[in-house]
Amino acid sequence: MARFGRHWHRYETAYLLLAGLATPLVLSVHTVVSFDFAVGIVPGWHTTIFPPYFRCGRHLFRIAMVVCLAIPIRAIYG
Repeated sequence: MARFGRHWHRYETAYLLLAGLATPLVLSVHTVVSFDFAVGIVPGWHTTIFPPYFRCGRHLFRIAMVVCLAIPIRAIYG
């Protein structure tokens, strides 16, 4: 049972570390991209379909970020 406690502690530590790293990254990336889209003069960026399109892209980015972090972690820790 002590072994399970050690693993759980490591999981919580890794979870907090990755959440602490990912949260500022996600906020900064989406803030900069939103500002870029808001002030851009490219036609079509100010249409009503763009906000939902951007939100869907954000969710795809989250999935890609998890995959990009999970592959090296699995390779390192087996």
